[in-house]
Amino acid sequence: MRTQAITSEDLLICIDPTHHIPTRQWPGAHFSALVDMLSERLGARVLLLWGPGEESQVQAIATAARFHPVLIPAWDLHTLAALLAQADLFIGCNSAPLHIAVSQGIPTLTIMGATLSVNWIPPAPQHRAVLAGLPCQPCEKNVCGPPLNIACLRTLTAETVFAAVQTCAPWVPKLRHVPINMPNQQ
Repeated sequence: MRTQAITSEDLLICIDPTHHIPTRQWPGAHFSALVDMLSERLGARVLLLWGPGEESQVQAIATAARFHPVLIPAWDLHTLAALLAQADLFIGCNSAPLHIAVSQGIPTLTIMGATLSVNWIPPAPQHRAVLAGLPCQPCEKNVCGPPLNIACLRTLTAETVFAAVQTCAPWVPKLRHVPINMPNQQ
């Protein structure tokens, strides 16, 4: 983190934007928009996590964001745990890094699609889930074709997830002291 000039005073948010199951994978464009909101409105430093075979997907998310996040280099589980222990907040899909973040005592916000959040989110207030709330949720399916085409994730907006980030403030002290810079409304 020193090479990226990230300090302990920075609001550090780690995002895991990948999942191998389509009904658990929020669209990359949504993640790019969220990176921009976190950076612009909260002044957050955003780190994107990726695992084997996911680098190009995460690179595309980073490239599409106006405020370029940091892509961490390839890591092992010990390095990932140490990195997450330094984070103020973890945001991501229901995946292994989420559970590692929980093990490190980091507040988490999980973006839920087809899965039932009570089955995967630890029963503690600092671990939260955000979902679209469609009647079909949770379907517990790994694929979702026409006519819905994973509407539970496509319709969950970056604004909705950003609003959910703000509800994490009681467990993320740095969020309590950050003025939220909203874009100019005209």
